[in-house]
Amino acid sequence: MFYARDRIGIVPLYYVENHNLLYIASELKALTFLNQKIKVLPPGHWKSQTGEPKRYFVPEYNNKNWKLSEFILQLHDTVINAVKKRVNTDLPVGVIYSGGLDS
Repeated sequence: MFYARDRIGIVPLYYVENHNLLYIASELKALTFLNQKIKVLPPGHWKSQTGEPKRYFVPEYNNKNWKLSEFILQLHDTVINAVKKRVNTDLPVGVIYSGGLDS
């Protein structure tokens, strides 16, 4: 058995190892009935039944020493382009209701 959590941890991955059985869920309440120690796999990690969690992803941070005005312009352009990419309309207004990281 092999299981992994997404790179930045958008969806949790809980698991319980009990003898030769493995229980996996993305919601804590799905495992509480087992009355066992529930573990959580960290973001960017994978695990097999025979070992400890291993990291497969390390985020890279790009420090460009932005000036605040340059950063604001870049952020503005990035948000505008992201909205245009996802909203297919000729209307001047678009609304996205989700505020999650995966949006």
